[in-house]
Amino acid sequence: MKKKLVVLAGLATLAVTAYVGSLFLGQAQAQQGGPAPASPKVGMINLAVVLKGYNKFKVYNDEIENIRKEYQKKEDGFKDSVVKWQQFAQRPEATQADKEKAEKAMKDFKRMIEDNVTEYNKVRSERSDKQMVQMYRELESAVQKFAGSNGFHLIVHYSEPTTEADKYSAPNIQRKLVGPGQSGGVCPIYMVGNLDVSADVIRTLNELYPAPAAAAPVGAAAPPH
Repeated sequence: MKKKLVVLAGLATLAVTAYVGSLFLGQAQAQQGGPAPASPKVGMINLAVVLKGYNKFKVYNDEIENIRKEYQKKEDGFKDSVVKWQQFAQRPEATQADKEKAEKAMKDFKRMIEDNVTEYNKVRSERSDKQMVQMYRELESAVQKFAGSNGFHLIVHYSEPTTEADKYSAPNIQRKLVGPGQSGGVCPIYMVGNLDVSADVIRTLNELYPAPAAAAPVGAAAPPH
């Protein structure tokens, strides 16, 4: 879950970066026809907070988890078959032909397990990439809508854990000290409270892209075969 949050946060970052770039371009063009605003209105969003508060984020995670469960079920079935063939070969009355047959079957199922893992990684990666692009477009749209309707000239992002323990953990401090130097980004140490518009962007996101309602159960699950 944490890994997924980091990945999506990274891609969502691109959305805000793209928007900031478009603002600078717009301001440069505006200067050709008139001066830039004397007092630009600036806001910031915490991507960790925004993604946590975005209702559809759980939908995205559930989609990936359902893919994992599907392929895990296949793998469990293959492994169960391997165990059964092992037991078949270990019978006291098992012949040499039985053992050879079992050995071939176990190799086939082990190959199926490897192929299943490869296919799972491919399907999961493709779905995750698609989700990230969609998340990018949704976040970009929400930031643009909120900024435009509230007179903001610039909205930038940062990412900070939501608990004190995580905020002052060694890995997070290292990320804040080393990361900006590598990426050329910024990491705020102090800002007044009203600069953070994360809650407003979350509200705009959930209004623009509401999460689909959970499907009602249609009956008891079928017994396993």
